[in-house]
Amino acid sequence: VITGGRDARLKMTNVASMKCYRNDFLDDVNNIYCCKMDLNRGFILIGNEKSRMIVYDYVKREIFRKIDFAKNVFTITRVGDNFYFSGWVESQVKVYNIEKNECQTLNLTF
Repeated sequence: VITGGRDARLKMTNVASMKCYRNDFLDDVNNIYCCKMDLNRGFILIGNEKSRMIVYDYVKREIFRKIDFAKNVFTITRVGDNFYFSGWVESQVKVYNIEKNECQTLNLTF
């Protein structure tokens, strides 16, 4: 299980043993609101209060990419093998193609 919080740390916990085996500090990230792990690529995608989605390489323990938003990122959802949708409380959604390292903005109206 991966969790994050106000201390800008990603904590990885083994559910069977209930022990934290990783506690990575992410500089310049601040409050972590959500995260999604991509085991095949070794990435964790993080939504935070600094209006960014962070793509973190947990094998190398470094930030791979920062994707800017207008507001805080509250949700990240994986769709298929390559796409991650993320958004905030307004009507803007970003679609990140992790294989191509490309990002597209969708402005939704209701």
